Amino acid sequence: MGQEKKSPSNSDTLRQKAEKAMTTTRAQVKQMTPEEVQYLVHELQVHQIELEMQNEELRQTQLETEVARDRYATLFDFTPVGYVTLDGHGRILEANLTLCQLVGVARSAILQKTFEQFVDREDQPAFRFHLESLKKSEGTHSSDVLTLRHSETPHRVRLESCLETMESPGLGNIFRIAVVDVTERERLAAAHEEQKALMEVVVGGVMDAIVTTDEDQRIMVFNKAAEKMFRCPAVKAIGQPIDRFIPERFQAAHHLHYRQFEQDAVGNRHMDAARDVIVLRADGTEFPAEVTISKVEGKGWGKENLLYIVVLRDITSRQKEEQQRISKLNSLGVLAGGLAHDFNNLLTSILGNVFIAKLRAVPKDGRLTHNLAQAEEACLRGKELTQQLLTFSKGGAPIKTSISLGDLLRNSTIFALSGSPISCEFDIPKDLWPLDADPGQFPQVIQNITINARQAMPQGGHFMVKVENVVLKDQSVLLSPALLPGNYVKISFEDQGTGIEDHHLGNIFDPYYTTKPGAPGLGLATAHSIIQRHHGHISVTSTVGVGTTFTVYVPSSYSTPEPRQQKIPAITQKGRGRVLVMDDEQSICRMLGDALTYFGFEVVTVQDGQAAIDQVSRSLASGEKFEVVILDLTVPGGMGGKDAIQHLRSLDPHIKAIVTSGYSDDPIMCDFQQYGFQNMLVKPFKIFDLATVLESMCPPVPHITIP
Repeated sequence: MGQEKKSPSNSDTLRQKAEKAMTTTRAQVKQMTPEEVQYLVHELQVHQIELEMQNEELRQTQLETEVARDRYATLFDFTPVGYVTLDGHGRILEANLTLCQLVGVARSAILQKTFEQFVDREDQPAFRFHLESLKKSEGTHSSDVLTLRHSETPHRVRLESCLETMESPGLGNIFRIAVVDVTERERLAAAHEEQKALMEVVVGGVMDAIVTTDEDQRIMVFNKAAEKMFRCPAVKAIGQPIDRFIPERFQAAHHLHYRQFEQDAVGNRHMDAARDVIVLRADGTEFPAEVTISKVEGKGWGKENLLYIVVLRDITSRQKEEQQRISKLNSLGVLAGGLAHDFNNLLTSILGNVFIAKLRAVPKDGRLTHNLAQAEEACLRGKELTQQLLTFSKGGAPIKTSISLGDLLRNSTIFALSGSPISCEFDIPKDLWPLDADPGQFPQVIQNITINARQAMPQGGHFMVKVENVVLKDQSVLLSPALLPGNYVKISFEDQGTGIEDHHLGNIFDPYYTTKPGAPGLGLATAHSIIQRHHGHISVTSTVGVGTTFTVYVPSSYSTPEPRQQKIPAITQKGRGRVLVMDDEQSICRMLGDALTYFGFEVVTVQDGQAAIDQVSRSLASGEKFEVVILDLTVPGGMGGKDAIQHLRSLDPHIKAIVTSGYSDDPIMCDFQQYGFQNMLVKPFKIFDLATVLESMCPPVPHITIP
């Protein structure tokens, strides 16, 4: 196309010139010498070889050109972008296969058609405007997004075009256009916007406040719940530092926490455990809130995309409910404590009289001795009940002593599992360290945990109790900040029950929290309270459908436990002197009077502290002082032992006093020496315990041996 055909006359002329040259050459050759002819032949041969080599190079270059052209044609056809060339009237001169696929027409059928006919009718004016814009200015132009609708599947495209002026005659201006398919991009963008709108609805509709901050702690998201909680519209909160809603006295700690959180977090990081904090409303009022924080750092994102998501829940109502529960618990505690005190007085009288009856029983009357032993055992079981009431009432400060855990653990566990189809296994080392624990309170820990396992395995199962000696060093704070480095006894209780769901684990030690219908929710709370007062630690792990493990750490004792007396003691030596007994319960006064008289003492009983002071005053005046005074700590409506001992010591600085009480949680019982007493007895107590105390205070007194 565009080339002129050579005329025959020109060809003939060229041939004639060549023949003339050859004729001339022959004439010249005839005139040459043989040497000159030979030289000429050689030159011609060299030229022939050069021509052949040049022809070979031309053929190789032509082949490489064809390969490059084919490669370009392939790239042109299969590039993911459509390419099309239009003439000045918008007709298609050439197009690649990608464009043909976009419009759904074969290349042979698309040439010489106008490109506009493949554009959606509504977008055709925009396409014409795009071409006109190219004619008026130089450079590349981008079109608005257009729709190609000729194929079954419409495509959204963007055109990148330029105008080129052709030098060949008849072509004029042509448009070279790259057609970029943005269908998928628009779909993803629409899905993103839809997801964003959905998230705005979700975030805006939740009851918890959600506040998102950037790495500079400036607020980016402030949902409706946050507006209501902080009494601040979002437009006034967004862009502000989050310090605006933190009381000034807590801001330094908040900044430190943020820095630590950022350093610890790698990628996405969530704070599983919520924290209770005090936050600030826009009007300056403060309120308690439960807060969790998550750090979000998208993969491949820049630092500007680092976000902190803060979720807050107003716990004002919850704290009020907790205070109401505490108030109710305190009211019930007063009632329970009073009942325990009265019950302990009754048990003291019963236990003492049973013990005296055992001492006076005919040695050969085995049945009577057996019946009295059963009555004594029942009283001791009643003592455990009153101890639970006291623990429930005021927390029951433990009266610690060195105890051997092995038998206590076995007996308490077996007792709690009695009548159930559960098998129990113990792993207790022979060299187990003794405990510093309250022998009345600690069995409650064992029994409450065991009862929880029993309820989790109603159809039976296996219950494993493992004990071991452990030494906790500085890392003990990982278990609990309350644990100090030292020697501990570790007890693990492992059941095969139903397990505890994760959202319950954080609350199972709370008072009244229960997942069992009809259960009061006090057993594990009591166990937790007792372990805390023993300066220990209790934790729980659980897997639903597998089982639960409670782990207890209790400080070991440096003292050797006293051996338990199993047989009935016998009196081998009588006491002497006078003993004053002060107790508001007449039955206890009579029982102690009988017991002490049996031991050989002269006994005086009174029912309040003032009467005790009067008796001691008179005895000192007459020269008949008391060897020991036994004072009840609490006397309803009268002076108790705490006040009485102060007056008595002012009368006789060397007076020897024993304090007794059914309130084992009273601080005086735990630290009696600081209040002027030489010893103490917790009601109900055995007469054997009383005699042992008397023996340590003023020998010679009734000396008890095992026959």
